[in-house]
Amino acid sequence: VVSSKMKVFSFKVTILILNGTILALGLSLFSVGLSWIQIELKYEKATQKQLVYVGAILLALGLFLCVTTVLGCYGTFSKNKFLLAINTFMFLLIFLIYADFGIVAFHLKDVSSPYMKDIDLELENVLREKQEGWKDFFDYIHRKFKCCGFDGYNDFQRLLNISHLKSCCKDNSNCSEPTYKKGCIQPFQDYIGDKFVVSGAISFAIAFFAIIAGALTHIIKRIHYSNQFSISGEL
Repeated sequence: VVSSKMKVFSFKVTILILNGTILALGLSLFSVGLSWIQIELKYEKATQKQLVYVGAILLALGLFLCVTTVLGCYGTFSKNKFLLAINTFMFLLIFLIYADFGIVAFHLKDVSSPYMKDIDLELENVLREKQEGWKDFFDYIHRKFKCCGFDGYNDFQRLLNISHLKSCCKDNSNCSEPTYKKGCIQPFQDYIGDKFVVSGAISFAIAFFAIIAGALTHIIKRIHYSNQFSISGEL
């Protein structure tokens, strides 16, 4: 009996650790999504909300993990068989969702993917249409990636009849010739691609830990159903 109690206790501790790990990974995914949305909200008029949808998905996935892990910990230590059954199902659902999202994320990072292939046109449209906040948006990517324009610094002369923006100069100075001459398409694509890679890697890790946590939760549930332990008593 004592060895059985120790075995179940070790299962519970392992589930707790797995839930904590999944929660931490979920918060990481949440933070990635939050950074996407913060950028989008700051430059939404210029970019026409191109990034906000991915950010919203990441936020939703992160929040779903928070709810699941809290229920998982409560169900495991309260020995509530219904919650354990629900939580086992939720961990299986997490495995399917996050494994699938990981695959999609790694696909989207490719420059030929539907999301990435038109980034050059999107950056060009920001400059051509000059929606509210367009200058602030280009200033942001110029400083972040040390680039100028979308294809190169000549974009400003060609489309706007100006030499360049101050942000094309080192330290945002009034340089006569841009310090940064390369276009922003490639570094911007790389930046977004890296976001997808990070999101995909986190999702695969979550899927891996979730399937283990789900299996252990199912074992705990079966132990309670076998009536080896009291539903209300301490193990």
